[in-house]
Amino acid sequence: MQELLIGSLGTNIVGFVGRYPWQVFAVVLVTSLILIDLFRKSRSGPGSDLDVFDFGGDGDGGCGD
Repeated sequence: MQELLIGSLGTNIVGFVGRYPWQVFAVVLVTSLILIDLFRKSRSGPGSDLDVFDFGGDGDGGCGD
């Protein structure tokens, strides 16, 4: 069935995943996290990343005068 889907490449992929499951999982996880981060930054407007760290201060370095 796999050979009908992607030919002999499918059996090679299944064999590689069978030999190195944790490495494949790590590559998929890191790739998905990078893509999510890239898409999130491209959809956000200018300056919106700074709003995440808004601590309510007035920019005086925490003196509170």
